[in-house]
Amino acid sequence: MSNEPNGMTMYIEKLREILGNVPRIYDENVRKIEQLEKETSDLIHAIELLELDDTHAQKYACEIREARLDRRRRKDQNAVLKPLYDYIKANPKMVHGLRDVHESSKKAAVALEDRRYYPRIRMEMTEAFEEQARKGGDALGKEPDQTSSEGTVMHRATSRSEPLHGSVLNLL
Repeated sequence: MSNEPNGMTMYIEKLREILGNVPRIYDENVRKIEQLEKETSDLIHAIELLELDDTHAQKYACEIREARLDRRRRKDQNAVLKPLYDYIKANPKMVHGLRDVHESSKKAAVALEDRRYYPRIRMEMTEAFEEQARKGGDALGKEPDQTSSEGTVMHRATSRSEPLHGSVLNLL
C-alpha cells in the first residue's frame, strides 16, 4: 500500500474490514466447534456400539482425528480473537464509526490531490505553479504516489522530508 494520502485511506478501509469480520469469524467458529463435537460423539459411539470391520473402524478413527484437528484449529483461533471480539461487542459503534472515518479520510485525500498553490505576492510564479499542476506533480516536481528511497514523504510546502510514523504502517 502506498504512503500517500489515498494509500492511507486503504489502511483505514482494511482495518474496518478486519474489525467487521472478527465477530462473524468468531461466531462461525463457535457454531462449527459445536457441530464438530457432536460429530465426534457420533463417531465415538459408532466405534463403541456398532459391530464394525477394520476398514470402517479405521475410517471412523481418521474422521475423528480430522474433526478434532479442525476443532482445535478453530478453538485456537478464537482464543486469539476473543479479546478483540469482546472489545468489539462492548463497543459496537466503533466499527460503524470507522465507516465515517474512512469516508472523511477519502474526502481529505481527494482534496489533497486537487490542492494547488496560488502565489499571493510573487505573481510572476503563477505560470510555473500552473504548469507543474498540469504535469500532475506537486510543487517539488515529485510525481503523485511517489516516495523517496528512504521511505519518506516529501512535504508539499517545503523541501524537507520526514519518515512516516512506523506504528501506523505496521498495524496491518
